[in-house]
Amino acid sequence: MLLAPLVLDGLAHALEAGQPVRIGDAPDGAIGAVLADIARARFEKGVDAPALVTFIARDGLRQAEVQGALAAFEPAIEVLSLPAWDCQPYDRSSPNAGILARRMACLAKLVRSRGGARPRVLITSVNAALQKLPPREFTARQSFAAAPGNAIDLNDIARWLDVNGYQRSSTVRDMGEYAIRGGIVDLFPPGFTDPVRLDFFGDTLESIRSFDPETQRSSAQLRALE
Repeated sequence: MLLAPLVLDGLAHALEAGQPVRIGDAPDGAIGAVLADIARARFEKGVDAPALVTFIARDGLRQAEVQGALAAFEPAIEVLSLPAWDCQPYDRSSPNAGILARRMACLAKLVRSRGGARPRVLITSVNAALQKLPPREFTARQSFAAAPGNAIDLNDIARWLDVNGYQRSSTVRDMGEYAIRGGIVDLFPPGFTDPVRLDFFGDTLESIRSFDPETQRSSAQLRALE
């Protein structure tokens, strides 16, 4: 802990009252520890539950550095990362699909989860903060999350995949593809290293596994999919 308990208590009171707080002269390598201290203090006081501290970095490199430092100082804190596009608005080239997926995953988690179980820190950059975001209602409607034991209609999944730009194919090998064979749904979300296989029994999701796109063999078991 870099900040003294009295300082943390004063910070929590100031933030609760809506007063601006400025912290200076913190070494670059200590920013993660300072953020962890503030997030814990807000969480323990129950200020603005669920406690969420937002850090806006000067650029993407700084964002990654602070995110790594925070994970090293306090792994128990939930870190949400909102990256910026890798192109300019209205550019002829579209943003990287992996970056889009990471942005939507972060926004979907903010919309769906109410926190409360542990301190949370949202890390982003100036460029990402200046870029327009879809309305909260749209994000809630378009995001998809599933876990074994959930009841899900296969037709609803197919419609969701079509609306969100996935291409149906007989065998999933590339990002953005999906396939449905009986009670098995294969899909390759952008930003994922491997495609994912959803195994259903009727309308009940029994298991979620990643699989090798070349051999089509299942590999790791997953607890959930977002």
